Amino acid sequence: MKKAREAITELLSYGMAYRIEKIVEKTGFKKSTVSSALRELQAAGLVVKEKDQACYDRYVYLSADAPKGFGISRRLCELNNILRELRREKNLVHA
Repeated sequence: MKKAREAITELLSYGMAYRIEKIVEKTGFKKSTVSSALRELQAAGLVVKEKDQACYDRYVYLSADAPKGFGISRRLCELNNILRELRREKNLVHA
């Protein structure tokens, strides 16, 4: 499972958003393994699940560290980092 999490984190670190099928294809792990790893990464605040713009009933996954949009200011990036740390702390408290 650790290798799957590492592979998914590496794949999403480039800032791209992928559907679960594409993550399975690119990492080579089974869909059940990828699904479990994505849930764990979401709980840790490392991965974000969003609605797919192309298909309303599908979701894409992207790194919580990935910048969104064009011209992200330094202050917005800092705020995003603070919020990510708060999510991680919240997960540690509930664990």
